[in-house]
Amino acid sequence: MIRIAWLIWSLWIFAGAASAQSINVYLTDSTIHSYALADVQKITHDENELALQFIEGSVLTWNFSVISFIDYNDLGLGVTDPQKPPILDFSVFPNPASDVVNIWFESAYVGQIFVSVFDVNGRIQDVLYKGESLDGSLKLSWDGNTETGKRVPPGVYFCVVEFGEVRVSRTMIIIDK
Repeated sequence: MIRIAWLIWSLWIFAGAASAQSINVYLTDSTIHSYALADVQKITHDENELALQFIEGSVLTWNFSVISFIDYNDLGLGVTDPQKPPILDFSVFPNPASDVVNIWFESAYVGQIFVSVFDVNGRIQDVLYKGESLDGSLKLSWDGNTETGKRVPPGVYFCVVEFGEVRVSRTMIIIDK
């Protein structure tokens, strides 16, 4: 059973901001469906299905069995400056996750890198890495626990990688085990 109440709550917290914000639904057939949050009137779910109801009246639904993960972007957390070193890849998987989340990051940047996990309120939950990246890549995992070893509640979290003056993030959804 996938519970995404925290995702929905988080989306509505951010929904009052810029219209460029979007929700992205990644399906198991490798397709991606992106919708502007400004066009979405209501997001609902039950144990089996996610539904987006749009302002103009249409409704889209997906069974959770065909959803790989759900993400949203341009919330001010993952914006990168194109003049800075390029991000070659930054993945968190599985997403949603009930146990360990794998984090893979690769860039052309070589130097100090900080990798942290934040909750939707901007509070740091865990520091995953602080040090040098000699080849520009990192492979890490997060067990869903805080720095003190306490399990985080189900919800939306952000894996943030900082290098140089660049800060990028990926959304992680933690569900019940």
